[in-house]
Amino acid sequence: MGKLIRRPDIWVSLAFFLLMIPAERYELFSSLENWLLGNRHIVRLNTLEPEETQFAYDDIVIVDTEEQFFEEYGSWPLKRADIAKLTTNIKKLGAEVIALDMLMDFPNGYGEDPILAEAMEKTGNTIVVAQLEFGSDGKFKGVNYPTETLKVAAENGYTNHTLIGNKLSRVRF
Repeated sequence: MGKLIRRPDIWVSLAFFLLMIPAERYELFSSLENWLLGNRHIVRLNTLEPEETQFAYDDIVIVDTEEQFFEEYGSWPLKRADIAKLTTNIKKLGAEVIALDMLMDFPNGYGEDPILAEAMEKTGNTIVVAQLEFGSDGKFKGVNYPTETLKVAAENGYTNHTLIGNKLSRVRF
């Protein structure tokens, strides 16, 4: 036992271990990781040829509904029958996977859930989102799934707003 006490490597290891507990608790590593990743991408973009760093625009298309869209559409949210039409048309254009990043956890008041569910089943490879729920203490409470009709018609992923350090980040899986 006396030899163990005289070994400085054990004390250094123990000190590092004890320092890591508050560092992890206060997310010092997350902040450092975000900063390092940002700088890595800046270096990549400034040193590599544009062809090597370009986003695969031909492979991924994001169809975004913005304020101007809803002004022309005339209402908010989208009717589920219209989401079904969008899903069907996007599939006809060649989409291999369609992700609907809108939480549809309540049944539609116009009875349009079966219409959307049928469209999602026909298109295949469609994902609807669920939402993870956390209490004010940060503890996991449960999962807020889409309506049962939509849940069985498509795969489920989740989308959440989470804090990384003191910055808000949207995470999708």
